[in-house]
Amino acid sequence: MSVIAGRIADAIRPVLPGVVLSFGRVAGAPDPMLRYAVIRPAGGSSGDRVRRPQFTLDLMGLKDGDATQTAALVEAAIQRMREPVAGLVFLAPSEPSFTTTAEGRPLSSVAIAAITETAPV
Repeated sequence: MSVIAGRIADAIRPVLPGVVLSFGRVAGAPDPMLRYAVIRPAGGSSGDRVRRPQFTLDLMGLKDGDATQTAALVEAAIQRMREPVAGLVFLAPSEPSFTTTAEGRPLSSVAIAAITETAPV
């Protein structure tokens, strides 16, 4: 996991109780009784002193339901990213987009733009 993705994960973990948080993809077959959140790199630009990496946060709810609860968790994560996050100058989460998985699980995706002062190690 990149340093920046780790900082995003650390920031949102407290507002996602009971959610399995990972980087890149869900490891293994998803348990229908668990919610999952995945932070994925999406590219971004960099310069000598300022980096602007892009990420997505996908939050998958429980099988056959809980769209309202999943939306509430996504909103809590968005609100948390609007607060200061240690080591990051700025996080800009987008409005979530909603869909469902093939298994009928609600899935919300949020694009995240980040600004850091220096290149991550």
